[in-house]
Amino acid sequence: MSKRILKMNDIDKILKFKPSGVKIQKGRMLISVPFLPDFYFKRATLLVAEFENSGSYGLIINKKTDYKICDISTDFNNCHAEVFIGGPVQRSNLFYLHKRGDIIRESQEIIHGVFWGGNYEDIKYFINNGIIKDDEIRFFLGYSGWSKTQLEREITENSWLVANISPEDVFSNNTEYIWKESVKNLGRDYSHWLNFPINPQFN
Repeated sequence: MSKRILKMNDIDKILKFKPSGVKIQKGRMLISVPFLPDFYFKRATLLVAEFENSGSYGLIINKKTDYKICDISTDFNNCHAEVFIGGPVQRSNLFYLHKRGDIIRESQEIIHGVFWGGNYEDIKYFINNGIIKDDEIRFFLGYSGWSKTQLEREITENSWLVANISPEDVFSNNTEYIWKESVKNLGRDYSHWLNFPINPQFN
């Protein structure tokens, strides 16, 4: 069996990559750099749900758990919507993204067709009565948050790359590979990221 050894100029490219040119704001995607060791953010893609001067927050969209919503909440019957790890903040609380801002009161649209939050009683009623389908909503344990200027600083320090995001990205079934697909969509300038080992110690 052979394995590819990263050359020094490959490592230099990874460590000194150029920004994507996409401005950070609400409704953008954050792509973690390949060497970020954090448990939550390692090879993570996030949807920025809010970006303000006072701080920012979002949800990791590619860290699926082995649970369905019925496994962790008795509020739902026969619901098999998947549960994701949203981030390290308020890990015992449930958050949700969905497509049904047309019927769920108090929903906040992040990008066209993707909504954050909304009235929980509406969520329960529409799911339990089969009005909201499993592929129209995703639940998250915890969320990701940054204090004032923290996210901007992390982007400047090359912990994140900012990219555009679509509803298809948010509700993709290909969660295991969404980080790789997001990197591929950035173009050739970032293709060397795909060769960086998940655990550099084992290379």
